[in-house]
Amino acid sequence: MMNKFLRGILTILVCLAAGCDFMESNDVGHPLFKQGKRELEKENYAEAIKYFQKYLRVRPDSARTHLIMAGIYDENLDSQINAIYHYQEFIRLSPDSAEAKNAEKWLATAKRKYYVKMKTKFNDPEVVASLQDELAGADIRIKRLVEDHNKMVTAIEEGKKNIAQLNNQLTSVQSEKEKFDADLTISMEKQKKIETDLAASSDKQKKLDAENKRLQQLYSEEVQKSKNAEEETAQAVNALNALKSEHSKTLAALEKVNPRQPARTSPPAANTVEQVSAASTPAENPVAATAAVPEKTAEAKPETLPEAKAEEKTAVLPSPESVSVPEMMKMRFYTVKSGDTLTKISKQFYGASKYYKLIQDENKAELGSENRMMPGQVLRIPPLKNN
Repeated sequence: MMNKFLRGILTILVCLAAGCDFMESNDVGHPLFKQGKRELEKENYAEAIKYFQKYLRVRPDSARTHLIMAGIYDENLDSQINAIYHYQEFIRLSPDSAEAKNAEKWLATAKRKYYVKMKTKFNDPEVVASLQDELAGADIRIKRLVEDHNKMVTAIEEGKKNIAQLNNQLTSVQSEKEKFDADLTISMEKQKKIETDLAASSDKQKKLDAENKRLQQLYSEEVQKSKNAEEETAQAVNALNALKSEHSKTLAALEKVNPRQPARTSPPAANTVEQVSAASTPAENPVAATAAVPEKTAEAKPETLPEAKAEEKTAVLPSPESVSVPEMMKMRFYTVKSGDTLTKISKQFYGASKYYKLIQDENKAELGSENRMMPGQVLRIPPLKNN
């Protein structure tokens, strides 16, 4: 008997250590199973049974737990009725395992042992009644165990369904996450593009600001030039007025010197201020020289002066009324309007469209080779010089 017990326990321990084909990897790592194993190694069989029973409530389909409990009941606790149940459960749950045939042999031995034990006590009515009660109780326990087993199987099936549903939900969540990640990537790429465009726009804005600043500086310089031209024009006008006054005085002195030969009233007009100034110098203007020495001229007799010489002296003297202010206009500016052309602007400022080339040359940097004007563009109108 002892040899059989040792053989059975050794077989179970070998299966636990090496992993028989009917054993599941989840059993070895469970705390209840591990505690039951430790109690079994300490030969605390009743405690081991308690832990293995608790484990069966969690895993009622654990075939190896049934086999271990059958061996403990059969060899250590002398409870063949419980051993028979667990042997049967092991064979039912793992009929194709390598230990199934041994379990069938151990089941038959347990049944014989139980039969012998019952046969020995059969003639005692009290023992028979006790055995019948024990059998009835065993049947009840077996039914309860079967019901608990069925409930556990149902719970396991429901748990599997719940796990399947959770897996489906997890798959859906993962799909949503992947979609969200893809949308996030697209959004980040759009954001980067917007930032790049914004940086480019900022650079363009800086260039436009620099260009605007340059144009403002150029405009300020042109305004200053215009002011300087105005001042020069005013000075030229003052100088011309002074020359007119001096010219009038010179004519008056000439009339006093030569009253019989008055100066011509319609001499050729001077074109520029420089010509008038040149004409007023003693070297080239006989009138100025005559005005410088009036006494000597007065002693000469007018009758003795040849007519041609008098004509020569008076021919170069222009009349004050005929002297025109030279066209020394200040630099002007014009804002282009819709429909304007260079010839139209030339006619507006110069009275003739033929001077459009002056405006074009003055603004060739802004107009370009195509002479393209835009409404709102400011053009410089240069002064018209006399030839």
